[in-house]
Amino acid sequence: MKIIFKFILLLLVLSSCDENGVYDNYIHVSDSTWDKDSIISFKINLDDTLAKNNVFLKVRNTVDYEFSNLYLFTVITFPDGRVLRDTLEYEMTSDEGKWLGEGMSGVKSNLLFYKKNVVFYEKGEYILSVQHGMRTDKLEGIKDVGLRIERE
Repeated sequence: MKIIFKFILLLLVLSSCDENGVYDNYIHVSDSTWDKDSIISFKINLDDTLAKNNVFLKVRNTVDYEFSNLYLFTVITFPDGRVLRDTLEYEMTSDEGKWLGEGMSGVKSNLLFYKKNVVFYEKGEYILSVQHGMRTDKLEGIKDVGLRIERE
């Protein structure tokens, strides 16, 4: 029994190691309803001005999410005050209507590719803001919105 416990503990420790992760965080959406005026912001302090990074947005949705896609408006504010805006579209279901995210229960986790080979040339605080761009004021079925930055 002790051997099995130690093996499981070792697996948990090894699986929790994330040597490429620079930043990884979720922000909870109250009542799984994302208001159009609600802007979700991530503040990230970065010091490495040489490394190439991949940036992902993360969305946890319930099966109550009624659309097959998701439009997002993003704004990155650099430490010097410059701003970069993007409009993004992600598929949330296959053509057959099957959820594309991971998860066995009624919640699906989606890792959505945002930017590749990004070098953060300035040290300091970066702010990434995300707002949904769907044609409804209250977007039902979104539980959490997250950001992941990892070294390439």
